[in-house]
Amino acid sequence: MYNAVLHDDEATPHMHVNFVPIAEGYQRGLEKQVSFDKAMIQQNPTLDKNRPFDAWRQSEVQVLEKLLNERNIERKLVGKNDYKDVRDYKEKKDLERELRALSRDVKTYREPVKLLTKIDETKKNNLLGTRVSFHKDDYDELKGLVLSSAKTKVKLNKAEAKIDKLESLVDREQNIVQKEQELQARENEVRMREQRQREVNLLLKREEEKNKELTNENTSLRAENKSFREKLIILIDSTSNLKERLRGAYESFTNVVKAVGMLKHSKDVYKADLTEKQADLIDAIGAYGEKWTEREGFDDLSLDIKKHVGISKGIKNELPEQEIKRTPNRNRDRGMEL
Repeated sequence: MYNAVLHDDEATPHMHVNFVPIAEGYQRGLEKQVSFDKAMIQQNPTLDKNRPFDAWRQSEVQVLEKLLNERNIERKLVGKNDYKDVRDYKEKKDLERELRALSRDVKTYREPVKLLTKIDETKKNNLLGTRVSFHKDDYDELKGLVLSSAKTKVKLNKAEAKIDKLESLVDREQNIVQKEQELQARENEVRMREQRQREVNLLLKREEEKNKELTNENTSLRAENKSFREKLIILIDSTSNLKERLRGAYESFTNVVKAVGMLKHSKDVYKADLTEKQADLIDAIGAYGEKWTEREGFDDLSLDIKKHVGISKGIKNELPEQEIKRTPNRNRDRGMEL
């Protein structure tokens, strides 16, 4: 079974069922082939082998009718036609009746043959030469049989022609049935191919929809990626700017640390009379500056703090003019350069 559709377009709901009859056990060709009668008989060996479909249909109808009766539903008999052509049906029935009648005539035609055989035996046993004597009743019977045999012979000739016609009709009917089965098999194959094609088209449509979704998603991702790249460029520029600003800040920090070191290590007017703790604080500020400039990756600034003290140009610009003139360049006591 490959299709079953329930219809409600008539007085009673009904179902159309399409199926392919498959029979097994073939010795020639495929082991399984399409065959209506053989499939029915293999399904139920008790069916009438001459008309298995009708027998199967009748048994199914009986089962359905029983089920309907159990539910108080009466089956409506609408009749059916087993023959596609009523003329073929009538012609076949007429020929079958004539054939039965002619069979009786054949029996009548054979009686004179038996009697002639009997007379011939009498002739052989009779010594009168060419003359044969037999009973009058036999003569009358022979005469009647001879007269009827002539008519019977004509009927037999017609019967043979009708028998040939009947056989031709039967062969034609069998050919029609075979062609109908072949046509049904082809129709079933076409329907199966159409169903497969519909399934393939559905799958193709789904794949096209998925491809469309992926294309839209890819377009969106490309736009998003472009936006990310633009933001990344901005971030790189910003980071580069921040690094430059950070170095500038640490350079300023370095200049401050070096200028504070002048209070302890210079020998000019900036040298202060420091207590021990004040001197330790200035050294701690120098060590602090060395540590943080090195930690942030500015090794050159850390080395500059370690080896030098002095006042940068920027700080000098903030001093009064007379102070700038009195600023000497001296080395640190511990060997650091100004």
